[in-house]
Amino acid sequence: MRLRSPGIRPVGLVAALATAAAVLAAPAAVADSGQAASGQSGGHGHAVRLTASALHKLSARYTPRSDGTPGLVAEARGDSSKAVSSSGTGGTGGSAASGTSKAATPDASGTKGFTEKGSWETPRGAASTLALGGTRDWVGIFSGGAITRYDADGNPVWQTTSHQLYTDWQVTGKVAYLSQEFSPVLYQGYDPYQPSTIGTHPYAQLDVNHDGTDDIAVAYSVGDSPPRPFTSPGSDLQSGTFVSVLDGKTGAMLWHKLLPGNVGSLTAQDGRLVVADATGPSWDVNPVATQGDSRSSLISYSFSAAAHGAVTGRTAWSYSTKAPWALWSDIEPMGGGRIAAGWTDTPMGLGNPRPADGHVLVLDNRTGKLIDDTKTPGFPRILHKDPASDRVLVAEQNDPLDAVRWDLTSIDPGNGKRSVIASRNGTIPEAFLVNSGAKGDQARYAVAELGINADLSDGQSDIAGLDASGRTLWTHTTASTVGGANAPTLSLTLSGTDKVYAAVADPAQESRTDAEAPDHSQLLAYATDGGTQLWSKAGAVVGDQITPYDGGLLTVGYDQTAYRFDPGRGTAAVLPLLGDVYGATAADVNGDGVKDLVVGGQSRGVFALDGRTLTKPQPKVLWRRTVSAAVRDLTLAPVADRHGRTAQRLVAATSHGFAVLEPRNGTLDADVNTGTFQYKAVVTDGHVLASGTELAAYRADGSKAWSYRPSGTTGKTVAYSTPATADGRVYLEYGGYRTGFSGTSDPAPTAVALNASDGSQVWTEQPTGATAAWIEPQAGAFASPFIPGAGGHGVAFAFGGDKPATGAHLVQTVDGTTGTVLSSDNSTGSPTFRGFAASKKYGLVEFGDSLLTVHPADGGALYRVHTLAEPQQAVFATATDGSETFVAAAGGVLRWTQPFPDDGKYDSSAGQVFALFAGKIVPADLFGGTATDLIAVQFDWAAYNLNENTGGYGWDSLALDSYQHGITVEEATGNTAAQSAQSAKQAQTATSGTTDAAAQPVTTHPLPIGNAIAPMHITRKEAVKAGTSTDAETTVGYTPQQIRTRLGLTGDGSGQTVAITAAYDYANAESDLNHFADHFGLPQTCDSVAKGTDCFDFQQVYASGSKPEADAGWSEEAALDIEWVHSTAPKAKIVLVEAADASAAALYKAIDVADTYHPAAVNNSWGMGEFSEESFYDDHCKLTDSVCTESTGDAGWPANYSSTNPYVLSVGGTHLVLDADGNTQSESAWSATGGGLSFFEKRPAYQDGVQSSAFRAAPDVSFDADPRTGVAVYTTAGGSPQWLEVGGTSLSSPIWAGILSTADQLRSAGGKAPLAVAGTGGDTLHKAVYGLGGALSDVTSGSNGACGAECTAGPGYDTVTGLGSPLAGVDKALAAKE
Repeated sequence: MRLRSPGIRPVGLVAALATAAAVLAAPAAVADSGQAASGQSGGHGHAVRLTASALHKLSARYTPRSDGTPGLVAEARGDSSKAVSSSGTGGTGGSAASGTSKAATPDASGTKGFTEKGSWETPRGAASTLALGGTRDWVGIFSGGAITRYDADGNPVWQTTSHQLYTDWQVTGKVAYLSQEFSPVLYQGYDPYQPSTIGTHPYAQLDVNHDGTDDIAVAYSVGDSPPRPFTSPGSDLQSGTFVSVLDGKTGAMLWHKLLPGNVGSLTAQDGRLVVADATGPSWDVNPVATQGDSRSSLISYSFSAAAHGAVTGRTAWSYSTKAPWALWSDIEPMGGGRIAAGWTDTPMGLGNPRPADGHVLVLDNRTGKLIDDTKTPGFPRILHKDPASDRVLVAEQNDPLDAVRWDLTSIDPGNGKRSVIASRNGTIPEAFLVNSGAKGDQARYAVAELGINADLSDGQSDIAGLDASGRTLWTHTTASTVGGANAPTLSLTLSGTDKVYAAVADPAQESRTDAEAPDHSQLLAYATDGGTQLWSKAGAVVGDQITPYDGGLLTVGYDQTAYRFDPGRGTAAVLPLLGDVYGATAADVNGDGVKDLVVGGQSRGVFALDGRTLTKPQPKVLWRRTVSAAVRDLTLAPVADRHGRTAQRLVAATSHGFAVLEPRNGTLDADVNTGTFQYKAVVTDGHVLASGTELAAYRADGSKAWSYRPSGTTGKTVAYSTPATADGRVYLEYGGYRTGFSGTSDPAPTAVALNASDGSQVWTEQPTGATAAWIEPQAGAFASPFIPGAGGHGVAFAFGGDKPATGAHLVQTVDGTTGTVLSSDNSTGSPTFRGFAASKKYGLVEFGDSLLTVHPADGGALYRVHTLAEPQQAVFATATDGSETFVAAAGGVLRWTQPFPDDGKYDSSAGQVFALFAGKIVPADLFGGTATDLIAVQFDWAAYNLNENTGGYGWDSLALDSYQHGITVEEATGNTAAQSAQSAKQAQTATSGTTDAAAQPVTTHPLPIGNAIAPMHITRKEAVKAGTSTDAETTVGYTPQQIRTRLGLTGDGSGQTVAITAAYDYANAESDLNHFADHFGLPQTCDSVAKGTDCFDFQQVYASGSKPEADAGWSEEAALDIEWVHSTAPKAKIVLVEAADASAAALYKAIDVADTYHPAAVNNSWGMGEFSEESFYDDHCKLTDSVCTESTGDAGWPANYSSTNPYVLSVGGTHLVLDADGNTQSESAWSATGGGLSFFEKRPAYQDGVQSSAFRAAPDVSFDADPRTGVAVYTTAGGSPQWLEVGGTSLSSPIWAGILSTADQLRSAGGKAPLAVAGTGGDTLHKAVYGLGGALSDVTSGSNGACGAECTAGPGYDTVTGLGSPLAGVDKALAAKE
């Protein structure tokens, strides 16, 4: 399985500077001196509005990833979309150093060549917490798919892993090569910029089995992000959200239900679970009616006891918004058996005037009866009950594309009255809460709001206290403590009535001095009366929420370390949780004669797991010890105390130093902060080796035995590699840190040997050249008696290449006793080195990106071995049959039969096992026997990123996958024949076309932007060469003569007007139109020819009264419209009405202006998606002497609005094949034509008896729209003259507008009124069209989607092509109608 490229980037993009803790010395609270007044304005006060691109960019920062990583953390850990690729690294063989991680995940055949001795899944992602009702315990709900109950000390009581969830759900993947389970996704978080399917609590607790302990309800999305279609009994869905209830006592599954769509909010009230399901049709992902017929709904479930302790759940009621993919706010209990919720599907950017942005509902949870539905002018983002008044309090966000502001409002559910408590300008709401028991000067409301800077970037976050009337009492601005631009507030929590606590995000990109900066956050405490900051804590101390727990506060940082805070003083008990593991070692810590497993990783903890329980699903934790930073590696070695007495001790390398622990009970002997990231725990001669500004040897108590700093480096920042040790010596590299691709580092890369006893220098060796521009600190030094040619004293050094184009990096082997260089190799790829492994029998192997370099043990010539895998770490190990094998971790564990072949071909692994997507293996002896026990844990991406940063390169530092993580113990089973290279390549090809498990931002279905889209498509372009005469120009596409032959029109539009609306200004509209007309022999505009010449009138009008800006895309649309109305009705007057922009407000104003010209038709070749309030715009086309023609869109099913407006002529598209003379050869439905049943507009009378749905069907009619059978269009809008072949329903719609003008011409000659939808004779347009019969060609083949009959053309009316396509004489037939 292949992952996306994380990308290599210059280190200049990686922030390294941390500033002083500004918030720890926060300024005094600022009081507002304004007078109290309802609806008082607050916030930042400056007027700003976002652009659509700015909104997308800002919102994307808050979108969580499919592996559970919160959006802000993921951004800080690296954004590969901004990465600087270093492809084209040169050299021969291997992969280019483009940052591609193909991670050779084991295939669908499962384990091969390994025996798995134990496997334990660990939680992934951020943790949300609940104080478990009926107990003194708490529950962690992990966004990457696990639920764990903990006691007050953070010890697990039970854990339900994501694999157990899959088992309970009976999920079976449908795609063979996606056999491994992805982490379920908790749609948890809050995007302050816009509504989405993410919610703040997709979990709840209620006692469904009545055993006195609350049970846990949680909603996990499966099969969507990343895609992995599945089957599950009782449902035909291939992806969706499982709403599950777990037994609070045992963690066992009590009940679950698979729903379509995404669930971001649950609430429990009176024994019922209420679910907010955001869903709608998704035929491409879930081509089944369960999904296709779904609409965003509230669903209430009730529960009853069943046999054998089981629980039965049933739907008590459901409330449908009737809107597909409407987005919910969180659901809030209102008391009295009522709940409140907000929802919206109104697009942003509609302009003014516009319809309501949202709804606030109050429902009876016992019956589902709607008590109140109040439409809100803003988007209802956050809801709370006001206990004092029984009101619903709402944070209503204004459309930020209109103006950045929000209102705090109250709604009376008894009468729907809405009142504004406070208006906040220039900010968006992050959080608010109600201090219902506020006394005296205590704030009644606490709000957090995020400002927007003038350049449309994130501004500062303010936390403010308001009184009951909305007057600002005090304000604090948060500040980053790690040099960030801002520190957004994630949530607010009350403790009593006198304190409010804020969880504040404060991430930064990691550096060698602060590797945990992406997880950084702040917990702030304020007094509600005056806003005095009482205390603050910074670090990875809090995630998205703060939970009141056992008289204090419970938080879990993004590093999966939990804290129990004293709310008054801010002191905390630290409770590390077992998450991703980076280091492991074996030791008999409890003295029972059985090796135990000691592990550590992303949290600030070291854990000893009982060896006697390693074969169980969850091993017993013997002890847990907190250390000062995340654990990057572990080793067990003899370490001396200050008296020279050595004893076996555990050494943990941490993000900023190391810790020394006693194996028996985890007692902490030392916890040393050297100020620099430590890649590996190294012990030699009884001392721990660790680097900072110097390399030092430390005793067990943390005191220094000796230190070393290279001479001549005073005033320079020195980088040290992880030391290698052998023969009483310490071998390492030192150099400087590069910023970008800047030549050789300063100090220059140097290899050095030191005496292990005192740190004195033995020898140095300094390589030169572009392939040795920087040191490899993670694994650049390697000592082994098996390095060829060194007499048992060999050392290997690897250095990094200067630039990507350098294409190589230097690898040297050195005699460790003298420093003599034995061999030098410019190995492929500048930054692609990963490490070394050595074997007495097979020699030295350097491994990197898809390439191994073998230095044979017999001293023979080195050779390259190409692999499909990219080993992240590797060792030689003994298999169960006693053979030696090469084992690598690469998103799984793989093994290669030895020796490697020297044939220049790809060498595929002889065995592989998923191993919970392991990226690191630690050889150990856990179970005894011949074979090496291989402890497989996660790859430390942060460590690799920091390694690359040394050379000016960079890497995403978060895990790249969406698989389950954990710990496994493997044994290689012997020499199994490898796959053939051909079969391996075929397997790789089969998986490379999939999204696999790449951790990407989850699908959130944000609100659409309400700017109209012009549905046109350009198939071909033909540039007009300078000096070419008009009649000699080469055109592409059908000509007007071909189309008019098909239509066989009697009229030419004389005496009629066709108005065309389009956005923006088309500066060369008239001249381009005349050029088109001249080429095809059509009349010119009257003001461009001599009087008496055959001509037509053309006029450009600015709907807003002033000339709009130009837009090339919209100008091309306008060219299509005016040229093909003219082609269809050559004598009709054309009025091009230009809207100020593409917003709904501007374009509907253009329709109003167009109507003042009393045209036969107003053509609108644009549209937007449907939404529940769309009827707000319907009457703009309720014209008394005219008709709106509307294109249905070019994205297939469904139809755009306003083609679903019952007052328009809705025009779809066909694939029309004409010969050179315009004779029809064939016609079928165009596969991309818009069409279908409206979600909202009711069936109009003219469709009674035509179609049976209760909703308006579109289109009414169709015509040629397929770009493959497109028409010729001339334009200079792109900056130079060219002919285009164009299609889309933007073609069929103006042609129908031209047809109506010729029909009205004939009707006028016959004394009949023009066709209209609201004339004195009523809706004569639709009556006439629906009575055309044989004047239309019934299009009976083709489809526009996967939605079954609704997407399939057939005899008679259908929702793909409508009644059909016009035949010759259609205008005469329309003229004959009454």
